[in-house]
Amino acid sequence: MSDASETIFMHAHDTRAGRPLLGLALRLVVSAGILAWLASKVDFAHVAAAFRGLRWGWWLGAVSLYIVCQFLCCIRWLLLSRPLGFSDSLARLTGIYFIGMFFNLFLPTSVGGDAVKAVYIARGSGRKLAAVASVLLDRASGLFALIMIACAALAISPVDMPVRLQMAVWGLGAGALLGVASLPWIGAILDRLPLPGKLARMAQTMTGAVTIFRARPTVLLHTTALSVLVQSLNAVLVLMLGMALNLDVPAVFYGIAAPMVTLVTLIPISLNGMGLREGGMAVFLAPAGVSASDAVTLALLWFCVQTATSLVGGGVYLAGRLSPAQGESDERTTFDRRPGEGRTGERRAAA
Repeated sequence: MSDASETIFMHAHDTRAGRPLLGLALRLVVSAGILAWLASKVDFAHVAAAFRGLRWGWWLGAVSLYIVCQFLCCIRWLLLSRPLGFSDSLARLTGIYFIGMFFNLFLPTSVGGDAVKAVYIARGSGRKLAAVASVLLDRASGLFALIMIACAALAISPVDMPVRLQMAVWGLGAGALLGVASLPWIGAILDRLPLPGKLARMAQTMTGAVTIFRARPTVLLHTTALSVLVQSLNAVLVLMLGMALNLDVPAVFYGIAAPMVTLVTLIPISLNGMGLREGGMAVFLAPAGVSASDAVTLALLWFCVQTATSLVGGGVYLAGRLSPAQGESDERTTFDRRPGEGRTGERRAAA
């Protein structure tokens, strides 16, 4: 196993070991509770029959589409990492991205893979905070697109949604737009807050990153377009799984269900979104007349698509070929300068 692999393994192990047992127990209880509730609503004979009658060609097509989506995400990450001073090739970032997917699958959190990606890209550069910033910006771009797609689909959906679900979608949309519009002021506020050391440095890093990208609108335009494309294809992916199950659901309705269920699984109250994924699918597909049994089956198929693709990252990780890049530039963006380092010591970040 390579040095990089050993580092990631130890990082993941330390993360799990350091996690409070109470938090893990609560996540387990929440997941078990949701799954128990679903079990009372689901006809497992119907689920078994649905799997026996599955149109596997559509499922395999969904797997292929998901791989395409992840490759597009790698291109987006490349575009976001370049202005922050990273020069990793697309091939290396793709390998790292799939390793992150693998750890997202097996760590007891939906974002553990993000930490692994940051560790990998930071190796050889010594710029951990900038690495974290690149991963967070990549994640934020995808989440913003998710919310906007859900709002657009709700606006044209032929299916009447319950008021509470409409409020959830529109509320997220308003919050996302307000958050983006407030970024310049948020940075100024964070600069004035008496934050502790590491948190203050992270806030400074994110503020600097936002400043860099505000000066590069073309990069933001391209990455946002990629995010919209990726999340639209993810909705098409779930549509394909619905067709594999012969579900009679308007295509545009998947544009609401897929983004909203994805967002629900990111709530840090369960193990890897377990239970939340299935419960969310049942809630958001119910207005389209989909039974709990079919919704849970669809959620399981979606999880199987993600699992099959994430296992590719496991192969990349075990191969140990992504060792730290040697001879990488020590370029640092403005927010990475050490205290007391003046303009003469600053090196221009890669554009």
